[in-house]
Amino acid sequence: MRVLQYNILDGCNVKERFSKLDKWIKQNNNYEIIGFNELNDWSRRTLENIGKSWGFQYSYLLQPKTSAYYIGIISKYPIKIINTYDKEFHHGLIHVEIKGIQYLITHLKPFDSIQREQEAKFIANLTEKISGPTVIMGDLNTLSPFDEEHYDKTGVLQNFLLDKKFQGELRNNKVNYLPFQILLNAGFFDIGFSDNFQHSIPTALGGSPTKRRIDYFLVNKEMQQFKPKASVITDPILEEISDHYPVECYWDVNY
Repeated sequence: MRVLQYNILDGCNVKERFSKLDKWIKQNNNYEIIGFNELNDWSRRTLENIGKSWGFQYSYLLQPKTSAYYIGIISKYPIKIINTYDKEFHHGLIHVEIKGIQYLITHLKPFDSIQREQEAKFIANLTEKISGPTVIMGDLNTLSPFDEEHYDKTGVLQNFLLDKKFQGELRNNKVNYLPFQILLNAGFFDIGFSDNFQHSIPTALGGSPTKRRIDYFLVNKEMQQFKPKASVITDPILEEISDHYPVECYWDVNY
């Protein structure tokens, strides 16, 4: 089973960028589910038609009233919509079930780690009511405490202190890892962590000058039985599609 998570930057609304996205997904057609962040200006019909052109017969798009940064999912298998949330989130959250696995696709609030704590608490409370294998995926806009040693070496705190845009990433003048820790405390595992750190933002397209891993797959104990692995994907063409690299997750399971 192979799943992809991708923030495509403002709906990939530049023709040249979308053309490269289209080419890359068609060339990498072994994914069975793809979650998207920043489907700006996309409609459900747009996602449905583009998804089908890529070989995905099922799709769902959340267009939250609170944000222009839409969240979507496409799948080669039927999607059961469990619930959607927008009032509780800056960008929203989709809760679906696909072939017996629960997926929470979200995009947490940027530049405000205190608000992200509340969003993380909502997810933690929500997952208490979910039984069975569960995956949280998306641009979480927060740093994993497992990467703290790397960030200390690369001066991320100093970069945040010097850049007013990142003041919201701090709590008591320290990097605020609490939003991520709340999810870890809720029983989820950061399966993308590696001693060989790979940032998910920025690409060569630009954006943040600080290299960070903010796009994730988190799984619960029930999901761990499938031994899932996640990693950031790099490719020359991906440098020109978005300011984020996609992240893939894969596991072996017999359906």
